Amino acid sequence: MKPFRFSYCLILCIFCSARGGEPVPIQIDIDEKFQTIEGFGASDAWNCEEVGKYWPTEKKERIAELLFSTEMNADGGPRGIGLSRWRFNVGAGSTEQAEESQIVNPHRRVECFLNEDGSYDWSKQAGQQWFLRKAADYGVKHRVIFSNSPPVFFTKNGLAHGSEGFDANLRVDAYDDFAEFLAEVLLHFEEQELGFSEISPINEPQWEWKSDKQEGSPWRNHEIASVVRELDGALIRRSLDVPISIPEAAHLKFLYQEGKRAEQGNQIYEFFDSQSENYVRDLQNVPNMVCGHSYWSVYTDEMLKDTRSKVRETCEKHGLSFHQSEYSLIGLDQIKDHKPETEWEIAMFIARVIHADLTIANSAVWSFWTALADEKPSVKNRYALITLKNRYPWGDTEPVFRATKTLWALGHYSRFIRPGYHRVALSGLPELGNVFGSAYLAEDSKELIIVSQNMGANEVRLKLGDSILAHFGGKSVSSYLSDEHHELSPSELDFRDGILILPGKSMLTVVIPIL
Repeated sequence: MKPFRFSYCLILCIFCSARGGEPVPIQIDIDEKFQTIEGFGASDAWNCEEVGKYWPTEKKERIAELLFSTEMNADGGPRGIGLSRWRFNVGAGSTEQAEESQIVNPHRRVECFLNEDGSYDWSKQAGQQWFLRKAADYGVKHRVIFSNSPPVFFTKNGLAHGSEGFDANLRVDAYDDFAEFLAEVLLHFEEQELGFSEISPINEPQWEWKSDKQEGSPWRNHEIASVVRELDGALIRRSLDVPISIPEAAHLKFLYQEGKRAEQGNQIYEFFDSQSENYVRDLQNVPNMVCGHSYWSVYTDEMLKDTRSKVRETCEKHGLSFHQSEYSLIGLDQIKDHKPETEWEIAMFIARVIHADLTIANSAVWSFWTALADEKPSVKNRYALITLKNRYPWGDTEPVFRATKTLWALGHYSRFIRPGYHRVALSGLPELGNVFGSAYLAEDSKELIIVSQNMGANEVRLKLGDSILAHFGGKSVSSYLSDEHHELSPSELDFRDGILILPGKSMLTVVIPIL
C-alpha cells in the first residue's frame, strides 16, 4: 500500500444540499498519473474559409480570439478558450469544379493547392490560411493538416467524393502522386514558418462517401497502409519529420473489432501489430498513436463506458496512445441517458463525452467538429463552437457571429489544461454519475486543475478537507463557473472555507497553485 503523504494527497468532500447526508470523501493523488494531455482543438472545415477571406477584420479577429486566446478580461474571466490544437483541412478541388463537383452546398466545397497541370497555387484556401496564421500567432503549436479526399485529378471518378462501394476513390497509379501532393503542401507551410505537427491523410474510411454533402473517400485497410507507406517515403525525401496520424476511425469500435465490411475494422491490430500484412508501425513517421472519432458511441452510459474501456485496453495491449480527433453531437434522437433539450444541456452532454474520453479511454487529445457553422436553431447549434448568420454576400446586412454554450463548456478543459499536463487520480465518484470530475497536474507540478460537473437540477457543494486548506493556505485559488446564465465566469471562492458550490446543471473549473 502506498503511504499517505500530506503534500501529495488531497481529500474533497461532496455534499448534496437538497438531500443532505454524510459527505462523500474524494481523493486526488497527484503521484498516480495517467496520460499526458497533448491538447484540445477544433477543425477549420468548412466555414473558416469564408470568414477568413471575406468577413470584416474586427469580427474575424474576435472569432480568432474566442478560439485561441489565453488572456483574461478585466473582470478575471477568459477572453477565449485557448485551443491548443488546430486542424487544417487541405482540399481536393471541389470548389474549382463548382456544380460539377456534385457537392450541393458551395460552402462545403474546398479548393486545392494543386492545379491540373501539376503547378501549385498557394493563394488558394486563403481564408483557412488566415485562421492558421492566427492560431500560430496565438501560440498554437499543435497544428494538424487533414485530408478528406485525394485531389480530384487523382480520383477514380474525377470527383472529391465516392460513387459506389468501399474501395478507395484513388486511382491505383496515383498513390505516389497523392503522397507527393501532401508532402509538398507540408514542405510549403514549413517554409512559411507555419509547419504542421501532424498529418492525417485519411478520414473516416468506413463510410462510402457517395453523398452530395462533402468531400470524402472510403478506404480499406490495405489501401490505407499503401498511402501511409508512400507518404512516409515522400516525407523522408524532403527531410520532413511530421508524424502521420491514422486512421481517423468513423466509430471507436472500428479500432478494436471487425467491421461489417471486409478490411475496414480492427484497425489497431491491422496497423500496429507486426503479424498484420498492413503493419506500418515500423515506418519512420508513424508514431505509437491511434486516432478515432467519438460519434455514435455516446447514447447510453453503458455504451460510453464499454466502448472507451475497450479502446483503452486495446491501446494498452499494443503500447499506443489514443487521440479523440473529432466529435460533435450527431444523433440527438438516439440519446437515452441524459438526453439534452436546451443549448446549455447540449453543451453539458458534450462535456460529459469529453470527460468519458479523457478518464475512461485515456485520450491524450480531444478535438471538436467544427469551430464555425451556420446558426441553426433546428439542430440546437450542436455542431459549432461559434455560429454564423448573414453569410457572404450580405448586401445591406452585416455578418453576425455568436459563441455557443459548447464553446465555453469545452473551455473548462482547453483554457486551463495545457499541453504537458498529466491527468491524475481522482477517486470516490462514479465515472458517469450526476456529479463527476477529473484532475490534472501541470508539467512543472505547480498547479492542479479540477474540472467538475453537476448534471442534476439541485445545487451541490464540494467541501475541501482541512489538510488541503492547510497545504494551500494563503495562496490565490481561482474558479470559473458555467451554467444557463454564466460562461466561464469568475466564481467567488473563499478557499479558507473549503466550499466549492456547483449550482444545478453547471460546470466548475478550479485552479489551485501547489507549493
